[in-house]
Amino acid sequence: MTYHMQGSAVTLRRPTCMRRYEQGKNRSMPQLVASTNRRILVLANCTHHSIALALRSSGMFGTVQSAELYSMSKEERSRLSEKLDQFDAIVTIEHAEWAGPLATQMLRERLGDRLLILPTPFFSGLTPDMVYLNYQSEIARSTAVLGDYHSALVLADVQSGLSVDETTQRYASGTTFEQLDVKAVWQASLNELKVREASCDITLSDFIERATADGSISEQFLSFNHPAEGLISHIARQAIFRLTGQAVDGVLITPAQHNLYADAYWPMHAAVAEILGLPRPTKNRFKQPKRMGEAFLNIEDFARLSAEFFLKDRAPEGFSIVTPHYVQNNLKTIDTPSVRKVENSQRSSDRHQMKTSKVKRNMTTDPQQLIMTHLGRSGSTVLAQLLKSHSRITWLDEYFSLKWIRDKSTYNFTREQMSKMIAEEVAKIREGQPNEIVGHEIKLMNFLQNPSCNLIDYAKAYTDPAQYRHVVLRRRNVLKRICSVHKAAQTKTYHLSGDDMTYRTKTFKLDFKNLVDFDTGQRAATFPELIDKALEREDQYLRNFHSVGIRYLELWYEDDISEDPTQAYRKVLNFLGLDFQPASPRLSKTGGSLKNELSNYDILEDQMRGTRYEWMLD
Repeated sequence: MTYHMQGSAVTLRRPTCMRRYEQGKNRSMPQLVASTNRRILVLANCTHHSIALALRSSGMFGTVQSAELYSMSKEERSRLSEKLDQFDAIVTIEHAEWAGPLATQMLRERLGDRLLILPTPFFSGLTPDMVYLNYQSEIARSTAVLGDYHSALVLADVQSGLSVDETTQRYASGTTFEQLDVKAVWQASLNELKVREASCDITLSDFIERATADGSISEQFLSFNHPAEGLISHIARQAIFRLTGQAVDGVLITPAQHNLYADAYWPMHAAVAEILGLPRPTKNRFKQPKRMGEAFLNIEDFARLSAEFFLKDRAPEGFSIVTPHYVQNNLKTIDTPSVRKVENSQRSSDRHQMKTSKVKRNMTTDPQQLIMTHLGRSGSTVLAQLLKSHSRITWLDEYFSLKWIRDKSTYNFTREQMSKMIAEEVAKIREGQPNEIVGHEIKLMNFLQNPSCNLIDYAKAYTDPAQYRHVVLRRRNVLKRICSVHKAAQTKTYHLSGDDMTYRTKTFKLDFKNLVDFDTGQRAATFPELIDKALEREDQYLRNFHSVGIRYLELWYEDDISEDPTQAYRKVLNFLGLDFQPASPRLSKTGGSLKNELSNYDILEDQMRGTRYEWMLD
């Protein structure tokens, strides 16, 4: 059974928390010998899945199951409580009385040393303005751009009467952080964590302080209560040591396996890094949670949309901070001469302008074009088939690959020529169907041999969100993407209709003396090096997309297509504002086990073993 209810630098010492951890490790706990008979249950919130997966991947236990208590009904929690005797040990975060028989205090009295407690992994030092809000007497948290995560600084600026443009500029530049005592928020959050973990068996503050000292802290949290895979592995390693007395090194879960990457992502602001004396963050894009479409937003977009939310149909003064409480205590009133108060009439004008622009947007036609960018072998064809089955979408497929590029001589065309070709096709279709959305696909490889136009030159012509929408389709397993291209080229089979068992028996071979990724144009001496280069090239064109102002819906083959392509189909329709129409995929996956299909798999395995890409093997 599996329960899936689903300045100066900050001075950080190697403090008492390390001694406390060492002392804590000596606490009496049942020493479970690694055995296929040992059963572990994890009781947590949104981290339950990944903590259980990390424990499971250690190979130290027979069965590891998990449950998300706050999403379970009272009856479900009661039934689960009756089954606790089936487990050798329970790992739980702190749960209050609302959890009934699964509340931490109740479990402590009932289970004794079979219970292992960890503090809720909450740390807001990296994102000091991130808060939960509610509105007036509403009990539920307010939800907006990133679900229930909001910026207290954006709210403060709006409440002070600043316009949307002023608020956006101040947040993007980092000026607004001058009114927040960033260091005090960091210390308050860390102190609160230390107080909570004092009565727990597992500590987190020691990991945070070490990661701060070595400069990796910005990579350890996706939001203030969503730890990344490094901290999840730290939790699992401590649990394993406490339960078995055996130390396990290394990361126990990869980003591809970590379920919280499907939720919201809030990057550390560069201004925060400067104030705290931390390395400048490499990531600066916000990401919406999966339930909202997983769209990526740059800093300006996030601030603007947040400010507009606080002005839309509600009085900004009605919003108040719920969590964390210490943010309000360290937030100063805006009183600098450069920041002016505006009259209520100006605020009313802002609201009126927003409502008017909304009406105008609703009166205009839907976006004319949908552009899907990908590197190939990522499920684009099956997704395109689903999209073209919709009554409001016409799909031109891989237009430049299939309709224009015939040989090397036809690779040389300008952006104007390319845009004209597409515009003419769109005009033909919309002449008879004015509400039709016309989609086409773009690959980096279409531009690699074109001396007159590159991918970004082309993209610059399609930045107007009123006319164009962008989808970026990606694949985490770069190894299998590259190998899929080689197999397809050697077998001359790129797509399968139905379950073709004959194709799955066909083998292919890699030339390890001439390794190439055709989709990014990269070459390397080893496969890990080739993956490095391919990922850098992919990241580069996405950075360029943001530099020219393109916002896009990001889809992942592993999450949205591999098991059920209709998930991606639904997301795109939602992104376009179209009603769902049932559709069924007509293609099946071409990829299978590399060990069975690659004739010289042993060489690949030797190159990949021990590298950070080893997980990409079968």
